[in-house]
Amino acid sequence: MIRNWRKKFLVLFGIAFFVFLLDFGPFFTGLKYLFQSLSNPIRGHVYQINQSFLSKTFRSKVAKGYFLENQKLRAELSRCQGEAISSQQIFDENKRLRHLLTMPLPTDLGFSDAKVIGSQGDYLIINKGERDGVKEKQLVLVDNYLVGRIEKVLEKQAKILRVDSVKFSTPVLIFRDDPGCFSQNQLCQQGKGVTHGTKVEQILREESVVEGNLITLLDGPRGILVGQVAKVSESSDRVFLEAKFKSLVNFSKLTEVFLIR
Repeated sequence: MIRNWRKKFLVLFGIAFFVFLLDFGPFFTGLKYLFQSLSNPIRGHVYQINQSFLSKTFRSKVAKGYFLENQKLRAELSRCQGEAISSQQIFDENKRLRHLLTMPLPTDLGFSDAKVIGSQGDYLIINKGERDGVKEKQLVLVDNYLVGRIEKVLEKQAKILRVDSVKFSTPVLIFRDDPGCFSQNQLCQQGKGVTHGTKVEQILREESVVEGNLITLLDGPRGILVGQVAKVSESSDRVFLEAKFKSLVNFSKLTEVFLIR
């Protein structure tokens, strides 16, 4: 058994040595060059495929890394935005409540808040309605400025008739623009009249209404401002005075209002 194995080994070794010697001779040179010329394009193509695969794999891993990093950054950004919005909401709520405490309104007044969700001509639409206890003729404020009154109530919404609408009319008291007059405006009275749009009409001629005077409700809670006198002139029949006023409400930026209960 051992002898047979040795014979086979010697035979194979002899063949290998013979081929090795022939490799240096001229016999196999042509075949060798032919084999190389045929195999080189294949080897080059295989090399390119391998490099392309490695490059794509690398790019894929890099892209995946960027994608995962992008997802993490987006999640972190959303979390920070959520915290910022929450903080801003708390700040706005605190500011609103602090302002309510300092408004020159009777302390027994009750309020309910509502969001302004739209407008239609002379009307504002809020997100509270009959199911929230909203009723027609309720006065609507922002700060202590009159926005208007509830004109129509639906189940989940309500319409506010704006104070500067020609459809809005209410008796008013006109008084001096003096900090001490807010709580005692009867003592600072300059005149009385009835609003019609952005005018106060039926002011007696002997009353000393001037530009800059403030206007408040005559038959309503104390401290609610309707507007400020911008111009005083005679009425068309020359019997009364009339005062053009500007509302103290910026309707274009109105997002939240308070309903007096």
